[in-house]
Amino acid sequence: MILSLTSNETATREVEIVADASEIDLTASDDGEVRFGHEVTARLTTRRVAEEFFASGLVDTKATLKCARCLAEFEVPLTAPIELVIHRVHAPAAPGADLDAYVEVSSGTSSFDLGPYAREALMLTVPDVPLCREDCSGLCALCGANLNVQTCTCEGSSTDSRWDGLKQASTLKRT
Repeated sequence: MILSLTSNETATREVEIVADASEIDLTASDDGEVRFGHEVTARLTTRRVAEEFFASGLVDTKATLKCARCLAEFEVPLTAPIELVIHRVHAPAAPGADLDAYVEVSSGTSSFDLGPYAREALMLTVPDVPLCREDCSGLCALCGANLNVQTCTCEGSSTDSRWDGLKQASTLKRT
């Protein structure tokens, strides 16, 4: 996901950059709960002022998530804001692990890789508790049936027998 820094114009430009998710290391999570397999698109407004390039806009893609309640897979669009100031200097600071919005590159640099910044922005938009829909009923705790698809016909006890001792103790205390 390469942004060209060769423009000599100081005018504002609209730029669209498209890359495969794997190109920016946007792959499936270790637990398999999140998968990316679509294109990533960055729509940016860029402007050059002297040796600084300002880039701001949105990065978007689609992800396949697993519902936290019913375990069904579903696809969700992800959109994240991205803002960078890229400053060309004669001797840039040593590269660090931090991804800051202010970046120094050497003065001869003609392009900049947005990939790590786009990846970070998109990963931060993945919901902590993904739900296929707000009113997801989840799975039956006894038989495991998906309650969004079918009604449960369990005839078993709705409580765990391991709690029976506690239930008896609470009824003895009341009397």
